[in-house]
Amino acid sequence: FRGVPFGPMPELLALADEVVKLRAVCAHCSADAHFTQRLVNGKPARANDPVVLIGAEECYQARCRNCYVLAPANY
Repeated sequence: FRGVPFGPMPELLALADEVVKLRAVCAHCSADAHFTQRLVNGKPARANDPVVLIGAEECYQARCRNCYVLAPANY
């Protein structure tokens, strides 16, 4: 949700012979979504929120580059 590499993913991608990137549909505008938007009480999560949060549709949405928002840490 922070828009930065998560855990061991960068190393795994570097070692892979083939990488298939799937896309979702943006929850706001229906464009191709490449980001995960974390929501807290219906608003974008802050940059300093915990990395791991267990949840589903109530906490996360697929978003395109234009609709993705990361709130500042002091938001």
